[in-house]
Amino acid sequence: MIDKCPFKKFPYKGLRDVVFVWPFEPPKKIGSFHIPDVIRENTEIEYGVVLSAGKGYYTNKGKFRPTRVVEGDVVIYDKTVPWVIEIEGQKVKYMGYADVKGTVNELKGVGVNT
Repeated sequence: MIDKCPFKKFPYKGLRDVVFVWPFEPPKKIGSFHIPDVIRENTEIEYGVVLSAGKGYYTNKGKFRPTRVVEGDVVIYDKTVPWVIEIEGQKVKYMGYADVKGTVNELKGVGVNT
């Protein structure tokens, strides 16, 4: 079960393609799929809840690239993301949208209060 997100209202807004994520311990089971402890500990991905996300950015050629995650989405992201800030005693990771690898619909809203 996912711990409850400690933020009722997140004080920062992501600009361009910046995504703020509150990380949590990966679940042992997603839907009917069981994730063994060895895989959970040695994987290159982490799980988190999107706290804020920018709208996107324009490329050098003028094409708009939207960010396709919103507040409350449960995402899988690259474990190597180095940027961490501490807000209200909680660690929050921030990253570019390219570091977000996908969303986990089965976990959205399960015990998460964003």
